[in-house]
Amino acid sequence: MDDQNLPKNIAKEIYKRSVELLRQRQRFEQLLSGVSEAVLAVDQDLKITIFNKAAERMFNVTATEVLGRNIDEVVHLEELSGEGVTSKDFCFTYTSPQVVELNDLVIKTPNGQIARYVTIKSSNIISSDTTKECLVTMTDMTREKLLENLKDEFISVTSHELRTPMTIIKNYLWMMASSRGGQLTAIQKNYVTKAQKGVERMLKLINDMLDVSKIDQNRVELHPTTVDLVKLLTDVVDDFKGKTEEKGLKLEFVTPALCHPVPSVIPCVTRDPGSMDPRFHGDDTLLVRADEDKLREIIVNFLGNAVKFTEHGGIVVSVAPCHPDSSPRHPERSEGSLAYSRATANGLMSAGDRNPASLDSSPTLRVQNDTGGQVKVSVTDTGKGIAPEDLEKLFHKFSRVNNSYTTAAEAGGTGLGLYISKSLVERMGGEVGVTSTEGQGSTFWFTLPIAS
Repeated sequence: MDDQNLPKNIAKEIYKRSVELLRQRQRFEQLLSGVSEAVLAVDQDLKITIFNKAAERMFNVTATEVLGRNIDEVVHLEELSGEGVTSKDFCFTYTSPQVVELNDLVIKTPNGQIARYVTIKSSNIISSDTTKECLVTMTDMTREKLLENLKDEFISVTSHELRTPMTIIKNYLWMMASSRGGQLTAIQKNYVTKAQKGVERMLKLINDMLDVSKIDQNRVELHPTTVDLVKLLTDVVDDFKGKTEEKGLKLEFVTPALCHPVPSVIPCVTRDPGSMDPRFHGDDTLLVRADEDKLREIIVNFLGNAVKFTEHGGIVVSVAPCHPDSSPRHPERSEGSLAYSRATANGLMSAGDRNPASLDSSPTLRVQNDTGGQVKVSVTDTGKGIAPEDLEKLFHKFSRVNNSYTTAAEAGGTGLGLYISKSLVERMGGEVGVTSTEGQGSTFWFTLPIAS
């Protein structure tokens, strides 16, 4: 009797399981349709297997039209620069289920107008039978981007309108301080001096806000040329001598020809001139590819921070066209580090290869060459340092870190200098970073390509 009912029971069980799977699928589809983000998935052949309602609205197609098609035939994305983005940039880029995140992407209309701003997060999903799928989530950031653009435009216009009257005030204060309108009493001179400092801070903030606005709107104009880095550093060091003398800090500059006489700072070994990188021209010329005015601004910002937050010791500015294998082998020390780059150059010596504690309490600005065609400029100080948990706050707009480079209360900073420097360095093909130990000092560094 049981044997006769077996096929019927099996069929009934299969039916029940099928209905259960169907209900689960319907529930899954309902959940996906209610998600505000666009969700889609592709198999190992990049064929679309999931396409929810939000994705349909985002790309103006239906799931029926795209399921089974290659994702690159349906999803057309670009960076703000206009460079195309394909599935290989966010799907199956890692063998592990690591999350990939891409920001500031755009979807354009057929006539080339920006329709949406989106961000992408994707990860690999590996099933029990080792089948791989890529799950992609796209968030529409159009409203936020438009509000941000309006904010940037407001800041830009306001800053422009403020700069003119502030410049006029600055000029009249200068005439008063120069006794152009008659002699001032000691108390009056003190008032005028304080007013001048306040105006200078305000103008610095206005100019920084204008720079940030240009950066955020991708309107920064760079004019790259072949720059003699040694000469530029010499000029900047001369400009800083007055400030360091006021604080009782020593300020020295060591040219490439004098690399080895300062072993406590850069213990380079004497090399046959033929073994030097041919892109270093002679003893006193080191050529890099950069916008000279922007490069000067970056160096002034880094060196100014070192002077501002160093109370004892000195500053040694040195240009070292030496190979990495001539660098000292300092013992490892526990320190935090952070690096930002768009295209990281291979073979660069890390900022942690040096021990700031071994620099005889002298903050250091150092330029080092490597075989990857990059020059590295490092500013090492023995100031207050930065706590490891605060490093992530650096190089962002209006960053404020206690006892660090961005402490506005002590130095009157805007919290924009490092953000501007990072943006400019990246646009010139370099990268920036920092290593620091709280209470011992910090090393801020950036790289630039050597001029061919």
